[in-house]
Amino acid sequence: MLFLRWTGVTSAGFNAFGRSASSFTSNSRPTAISAMKSRRRQKGEFAVGMEYSTGSGQPIHLFVAGLGNATLPDTRHSIGQYIINSLSSDLDIRLNHVRGGQLGSKLVSLPSASHPVMITLFKSKQLMNVSGPSIVSNYRTACASTGGIGSKSVTGPGKNLVVLSDSISHVAHKLSARFGGSAQGHNGMKSINECLGGKGDRSFWQFRVGVGRGSPNEIQKDADAVEWVMGPISEREKKFWGVGGGGVKQIINELDKVVKKMEQDATAREKEFEAKAAARANVLAQGRKPSLQDG
Repeated sequence: MLFLRWTGVTSAGFNAFGRSASSFTSNSRPTAISAMKSRRRQKGEFAVGMEYSTGSGQPIHLFVAGLGNATLPDTRHSIGQYIINSLSSDLDIRLNHVRGGQLGSKLVSLPSASHPVMITLFKSKQLMNVSGPSIVSNYRTACASTGGIGSKSVTGPGKNLVVLSDSISHVAHKLSARFGGSAQGHNGMKSINECLGGKGDRSFWQFRVGVGRGSPNEIQKDADAVEWVMGPISEREKKFWGVGGGGVKQIINELDKVVKKMEQDATAREKEFEAKAAARANVLAQGRKPSLQDG
């Protein structure tokens, strides 16, 4: 059975597949393939979290952060943190105080995942507009133990980062999930973008939770956006996004889709690598010098 994981730092003769280099030269892999992997390690292609690979190891790790203002927990602007509280209860993930906020992690079984997934929930205690440093810092710290941060060349640093935020572009009870895209004027998203780095490094999963504008069921563009998002979450919305609510089930389903895509991407990269390794081994077997076209 295929077990996909974030690869960690290679050391002591172990390659990114969690097996000793010598095991590839004895029975299961030609020497040429081992040599190819050695060269890729030297180039830094097997850096922390660059890709998933088969074999035993760490599970897929999702870091889910909810945006909001800790001092104003029941406002529409804090609906991301409200949902984190609901996920904490529904997934039985206890939140503990850490530097910059509250955090909790646990292995969770998702419907489509081939193996349990490590899910970390986080709420910043900083004001939303400047919450990026605490979110990104805790994201990097939490993922470091499982190699969850990808290199920019293959996975990008945000492929396992999910951010929940309020959206005045969507009506209440509407969830929009996408990878990448602009902050669309959301200062909390802007803060995270700035902390993740350069332009090519800032993509992450955005789960935008509709709160309406001027009305939960409408988008009234002439309504004051700040006044609206600082207003209280309705009881109907609290029930929907609360413990056991339909909205939380939607969030979990979308997290499941994220993991499924990560597994599919990992499988595709694994097949691509094996194909290149086989082509290179074939070239060496013919006594020719491999070219760039040979991988």
